[in-house]
Amino acid sequence: MKKSITTTKALALQGYSLAGLGIVADASALKPGQVALANESAFNNAFLSQPLTAYASGQGIAEDLQALLDYLAPQVTTARRFEYEVANDAANLAAEADDSDIRALGGVFKTITYNGQIVQSKTYSKGLTRRFDRDQLEDGSLTREEIVAFLKRRLLVGEIIRATALIRANTTEAAKTWSAAVSGAWADPDADVMAALAAISKNSPPNRLVYGRQTWARRFAALRSGDPGKAATALMAPDQLAALLNVESIRSSQEVYFSDAGTSNGIINPKHIYGFNGITGATRFDPSNLKRFVSHADGTPFQVFEQEVSSHVIDITVSHYSNIVCPDASGLLWLTIN
Repeated sequence: MKKSITTTKALALQGYSLAGLGIVADASALKPGQVALANESAFNNAFLSQPLTAYASGQGIAEDLQALLDYLAPQVTTARRFEYEVANDAANLAAEADDSDIRALGGVFKTITYNGQIVQSKTYSKGLTRRFDRDQLEDGSLTREEIVAFLKRRLLVGEIIRATALIRANTTEAAKTWSAAVSGAWADPDADVMAALAAISKNSPPNRLVYGRQTWARRFAALRSGDPGKAATALMAPDQLAALLNVESIRSSQEVYFSDAGTSNGIINPKHIYGFNGITGATRFDPSNLKRFVSHADGTPFQVFEQEVSSHVIDITVSHYSNIVCPDASGLLWLTIN
């Protein structure tokens, strides 16, 4: 199994840079309106804002991004330092088909020993800071809550980028053409995905699929342009297609972010389809491909700090602790649709 990749490499694999995300690496050069990587040393309880922390951890802020992140990498709450076991399909999916779970009179129940590989890890301190001028608050052009929501959204986008980069780093790309006829014949997109799923020999194969926004459109066009008998399936909703492909669910991702240059980018690469095993309510032992371990500081997933830099300049920082890992690289699916 490949090792988990670093944050910088994860961003590079997606083709993004810190500058592309609008993030300044050197906080000393930060100007009002800019965003910087938060320095852990700045997280001083003297600057903790309880009201803004409650706001950041509440409902209603970037719920679509949080849902997509939880879909890709189910959340497991843990201490800052933790252990997890690399998935062992034979143990996770075994069953007593020989009546060995029946206890004889005077006997004891069968004991199961789990021999998964133990990995030592920790959650990382992550955060962003935005500097702004006090006049922006006083003239009503900006509120503290807007800044918190803005920073939390960027943090969640970064986590999604890490999760998809882990998928690509741990599997092999397969390319398909759906946007045009090949040798006079249009593709059958659903058959392509079904064949790719069937080719996976893992005992716990992908049960979730994420379609980039271009792939969903190209699926529709290919089915409408090909065999008239397949045209009706082009109108299938994601849940109907999931039933056809025999997976738990499908998400058609439309989420985007904008670079500093104003270019729109799909948070999920628009040409990609990812397949993976995910379990709501994940634990350290289930066979899901990705897990997002999180540590709650003072019982909250996000903390907000406010610091006066000068009489007219204020820094607001949103921080959290997490680590996205790939405990089982088998069974992942990555299709690039042209």
